[in-house]
Amino acid sequence: MKTNFNYVTPNIMSGIDKLDKERIQRFNDLYAKSKKKEKTFYRYKEKLKIEKNELDDINQELKLLDQDLIHIKNTYYFKCSLVSYKTRGIEYFNLSILRYKQPPKNCSLGRAAIMKEHLLKFYKTNKKLTSRIQKDWMKFVKVDSNFGDTFHRISDLILENPLNFKNITINRHVLFPLEPFKSKVSIPLMMTNKMRINLRMMGYTDEELKHMRPEEGWEIIKKDNLE
Repeated sequence: MKTNFNYVTPNIMSGIDKLDKERIQRFNDLYAKSKKKEKTFYRYKEKLKIEKNELDDINQELKLLDQDLIHIKNTYYFKCSLVSYKTRGIEYFNLSILRYKQPPKNCSLGRAAIMKEHLLKFYKTNKKLTSRIQKDWMKFVKVDSNFGDTFHRISDLILENPLNFKNITINRHVLFPLEPFKSKVSIPLMMTNKMRINLRMMGYTDEELKHMRPEEGWEIIKKDNLE
């Protein structure tokens, strides 16, 4: 049985050699420290048990909610990847839109030089983005299609056509439309997807667009086209 040496009285200690005295003192010190650590360990062990039970409860609720929301995931969840392929020795690129439990939808971007030039034209008013595109247009597309404005454009396309999205044609001209707004067009009653695309390209945030009236957005775009 492991115990300390408190039973060693001063009289017993006086008859013990110096080395054993030092060992007894060291043992008693470590024994006290061990008991203190043991109490701390069991206190944290009990706390961890409580935390583990709470974590299990949370994960179980998440699992049930995920099942209840599966129709949302099936319709609106997606992620993108940039893929390349060769035809007759020429390399082309697609933006592959991967939706939950659905085959990938490939959007034609064309050859590298053409896509890079297209992006530079689309973002010509944003020097920060054109600099990123010049440096590495492929990295830009990968990031932006999963976290940036391109992601929002694809999300809007799904929102507009959730059931028929797989059948609509999407290419670089749809994702990054170069046609300017025509001044003779009537001002819409609501902010359109094309207006949001143009305004995001000009640097406006979703929060700003939320509070912007359609006529304000149209005037901003028209002024930018004239410049």
